[in-house]
Amino acid sequence: MKKSVCVLLLVALILSLCACGEVSPAPAESAAPSETPASVESPEASATPAPVESETPAIPEDIVITAYENSGDYTDSLGNEYRYSYRIPAINADTEDALRLNSLINEQLVSVVDEELSAMADGLSLVTVNVDFSYYVNDGIVSLLCKADSPNDFYSYRVYNYDVESGREFTRSDFLAREGLTEEELVSLALSACEAKFIEAFGGFPQDSFYEEQYARTIDPAGYGEDLMLYYGENGALSIVAPIYSLAGAAFYYQELPIR
Repeated sequence: MKKSVCVLLLVALILSLCACGEVSPAPAESAAPSETPASVESPEASATPAPVESETPAIPEDIVITAYENSGDYTDSLGNEYRYSYRIPAINADTEDALRLNSLINEQLVSVVDEELSAMADGLSLVTVNVDFSYYVNDGIVSLLCKADSPNDFYSYRVYNYDVESGREFTRSDFLAREGLTEEELVSLALSACEAKFIEAFGGFPQDSFYEEQYARTIDPAGYGEDLMLYYGENGALSIVAPIYSLAGAAFYYQELPIR
């Protein structure tokens, strides 16, 4: 509990420091002077000034920061050796939605790290050996992917999306509106990508009853409801993180898949 509180305080401190260090945008350059000297005109004779077009604010290079980091080597009481590494991100903005998303990140990821640190203190085996993140920035949308790995190569994901310009979380309905998709069209795209990935991975296996079962689970529309993890990936591709059911090892493995 103390470690978790410390991490939360650390995130709050980092965000407050980053907020204090913001740089005001540079003033816009004035228009180039006319070649012919302009005469002084009365207000009545002056032309109506052209409207100034607004520009999308630049995305700060540090829009995503590392709020917590810890790594090292550990041997449990059974002699199992581990190399662990934990990095937890934060969105470097002070809007209400950014703070709420950071609180959610803490709730979902710091608790995982706290459990592993407690296990190390008690000499127990580790369940999660790595927590890390990556992110993409596309047209003002920050897509933050967090991944937790276990010693047996199973991993889980959390995905968070943030609209820098509006200062709001970028939601599923926002993705649909921006892409011009209906719910049915989105699910169809997701299913097609998952089906193709399953066939790529297991198309050469005997198509027995177990194959058919795992195939059916992979393309079951029920698995692509509100919990579907959407994000904008490399080159702005609409992408998902989705489970591809397996014929060996774990029941399924998450995959990062572009769908459009």
